Amino acid sequence: MEKNFWYGIAAIGKHIALYLESIFHNSSFLGFILGVFVTTVLIGFVLTENPTHIPLMLRYSSFVSFHKINARHPNGTFSMAYTTFVNLYTKIRILFLVALITFFIMVGTITLFSK
Repeated sequence: MEKNFWYGIAAIGKHIALYLESIFHNSSFLGFILGVFVTTVLIGFVLTENPTHIPLMLRYSSFVSFHKINARHPNGTFSMAYTTFVNLYTKIRILFLVALITFFIMVGTITLFSK
C-alpha cells in the first residue's frame, strides 16, 4: 500500500514536469515571453534617461529612490523636481505591473485552454 502511494506521488510529479516542459517548448508562449520582456525593457529605457535607475524605482519607495537617484547640489537643491520624478516613477511602476499582469494572464490562458 505504501509503495503505491509513492508511485502515485512520482507519477503526479512526472505529469507536472511533462506539462511544464510542453508549455515551455510552445513557440507561442516563448514568443510572448520574449515580446513582453523586450517591449517592457525598451519602454522602460525610453521613459528613463538612465536605465540603471529602473531597478531602484522598482525596489524602493518613491521617496527613497528619489534620494538615491537624484544628487543634491551644494546649494541644497536637487537635480530634478520631486513631482517630475514621481510622475516618472509612477509610469515605470505601472509599466512593469501591466507586464506582470499580462504575463500571468497569458500563463493562465495557456494553462486553462491547452489540450
